[in-house]
Amino acid sequence: MRSYGAAYYTETDNNQYGEPDLFLVHGKSFTRPAPDFVISRSNIGDVISVYGDDAWDLRSYGLAVNLNQGTLIFSTISDKRRDEAKWILFVLMYFSDAGRASALSVSTLVNYLKLIRNVDAFFGGRDIGYSDFFSSENLMAEYLSATKRNHLVAKLITIYGKISSLPSYLTGFKCHKGCMDVLDLYKSSFDRNNLQVPVIPPRILSNLINSLDKLLTDVFYNLDRLELFLVAILNDDNLGRCESYQRQNGRNAQTFEPFFEEIIELYGLQVFMNKYGVTNIPSLRSFLIKAQHGCALMMLIYSGMRKSELLSLKINSLRTSESNGKKTLRLCGFTSKLVGQKKAVSWITSEDILNAYSVANKLACLTGEKIGLTQNEIPLFISLAYLPISTSIRYDGVNVNVHGFANKSMEVFGVLEPDKFSISPDDIKFLDKIDPFRAWSQEKAFSVDEYWRFTAHQFRRSLAYYVAQSGLVSLPSLKRQLKHIGKEMTLYYCNSSALSEEFSTTEHVADLIQNTKPEADAIAYIECVYNSDEKVYGSHGNYVERHLSNDLSEGMAVEVIDRSELVKRFKNGLISYKETPLGACTKVGPCRERAIRSFAACTVCDRSVIKLSRLDRVIDKQASFVQSLESNYPDNVACRIERDELETLKKYRRRIIAKGG
Repeated sequence: MRSYGAAYYTETDNNQYGEPDLFLVHGKSFTRPAPDFVISRSNIGDVISVYGDDAWDLRSYGLAVNLNQGTLIFSTISDKRRDEAKWILFVLMYFSDAGRASALSVSTLVNYLKLIRNVDAFFGGRDIGYSDFFSSENLMAEYLSATKRNHLVAKLITIYGKISSLPSYLTGFKCHKGCMDVLDLYKSSFDRNNLQVPVIPPRILSNLINSLDKLLTDVFYNLDRLELFLVAILNDDNLGRCESYQRQNGRNAQTFEPFFEEIIELYGLQVFMNKYGVTNIPSLRSFLIKAQHGCALMMLIYSGMRKSELLSLKINSLRTSESNGKKTLRLCGFTSKLVGQKKAVSWITSEDILNAYSVANKLACLTGEKIGLTQNEIPLFISLAYLPISTSIRYDGVNVNVHGFANKSMEVFGVLEPDKFSISPDDIKFLDKIDPFRAWSQEKAFSVDEYWRFTAHQFRRSLAYYVAQSGLVSLPSLKRQLKHIGKEMTLYYCNSSALSEEFSTTEHVADLIQNTKPEADAIAYIECVYNSDEKVYGSHGNYVERHLSNDLSEGMAVEVIDRSELVKRFKNGLISYKETPLGACTKVGPCRERAIRSFAACTVCDRSVIKLSRLDRVIDKQASFVQSLESNYPDNVACRIERDELETLKKYRRRIIAKGG
């Protein structure tokens, strides 16, 4: 007899409670769990779901706390295939290899069930079960040719791989090699067509940051008055409500509480509410939900968190540490990606999120206290539907709903100017620079004048690119907006030979930044050096010019640039790329010459790339600096050093002009 455990548990400060039942297998006799087999328990050991239920509530085991995010719902699957669907999920929970994780995460199981549902819908009323599907090449090919959603096919490939690797006496499924061959054939074309999440173009990202900052600054400025107003209307069912509502509650003309327009004026919120079109209590909650979504986006942009990780945050999760007089901000929460169970982890962030965090924290405290939660129980992005203004939901006393931001009508974009996110030709050029092999112009979503469709993972990938290589940020406004977070993340995520334990989880944004850097460096290098609008100088620049002009007069072999090979060179540390005031530096490791001789050292460095336009700007600034020193400290040593520096730069300029520059 062998026992199998699902490796899920809920956690308290001192102990672990709430594991599902162990599943006992006698020899090689195939068996399924009894209907009363416990699938999930609360953190005090109470049974939540059993195998016979048509909904397995796993919210106590994962980051997601909304019903649809943490519950396996089988009721939408046809009766004749429902038992098999439950068994498939059970097999994945109890028997399948979760890799580095101790168990598949709850969100992963929820996503797998979407595939199971889709297969059920595809076969409809036909007398075909999942066991038939898993053992028939023809049925497998039929489904693959019909489905148009690659994300579902990817799930099928994963699920089938896990089940086929298990003995059939354990699962009851006979998986034929021919089915795997069909999947492998499809996977080869699927991999070729699988498109990466796009990096948000600098102009669009900068406009979004600016728009969110204006909105959240507005809300933050009015936050104290807004809190007092919300407390007042939560404690009085008639305050601020319309006449018909108050009459339903037994009020009349003599006993009416102030209507909405009157009460917002009393609390000094009239200008604020009118600005955002808030005209009554229902539209107030709609606005608050949109503002809450804006807070979430701002925190995603400045942390690189996944959406599920963001939603795992509790109130008071922003921590400040200080070292050598320097403050560092961290968001402290949990991750389950490639870990299975919730693991404590933190994310570096910046002061740019302070308004967003303060607004989200205040709204969460107000909502959590209203339903009786303690401070350590309140999610930072708790659902505002708990607030008893307009229609509301009830707290069940067990699981707390967070705002999943799945309703498009409740997104912050409803109060922002959409034209700021309209795609321009320059945005398409940027996308071509990041991925020149993708036919951006043929994708409707990325056509000129279309509105950019933001997703949570876009923020993560974009931040990784821009932090990994600041040279990709040519827009001055975005440079300013990402300056602080870029420095912080470079310090904590990029320069350490061994990352701190709190950042070391595989697939943490720190890992993504490090993995992204070679490609980001290569893109910035190609754009600055090979695709430069002007001639490049410096030792490395001269080499590139010879390379591009195919000048072999010095016997130098010149090969056509290969982007993938260039990425490998960056990854292997054979070349580096750093933007400099004169152009760029391709030297690997620290620059000792620059530390001693400032910018003039670049003129004699064998790894430098120099552009005449940048050289002229540096000369102009240096000339102004020298003039200031000569006016105030003509005999100072520093004045002589800076004058020599200026002369070196001018001499270098004369030399390249004489050579035909």
